[in-house]
Amino acid sequence: MIRNKLLSNIFFGSELEKLKYGTVSTASALKNLVPEFSNFDDHDWEDVCEIVNGFFKKRFKGSFGGPITAGDAFFIAAYLTAIKPSSVIEIGCCSGVSSAFILYAGHKLGLVEDGRIFCIV
Repeated sequence: MIRNKLLSNIFFGSELEKLKYGTVSTASALKNLVPEFSNFDDHDWEDVCEIVNGFFKKRFKGSFGGPITAGDAFFIAAYLTAIKPSSVIEIGCCSGVSSAFILYAGHKLGLVEDGRIFCIV
């Protein structure tokens, strides 16, 4: 019984319903240790969670879930939100899920412009 209580709060990274709870430590570390996040407020973190939820909420039948989790995507989206890069270079690619997420988040954040290459894999 006690084991089940301990395991009930674990965030493995893919549980969308636990995304906000599961990323508290990540958000806290970024806000307190990385200068680009010093001005982030609750609304910014909610926007990041909304982007992640928008990408991961719909599962396509027969598709591989990908090597990145919603927790990983939270970190990527937070950085894209804070830094607003003009382009992203992704080193290494497996199934393309992370690349697809970077492009999705870039569109949601208004970082992708017509005629410009945003994500290089």
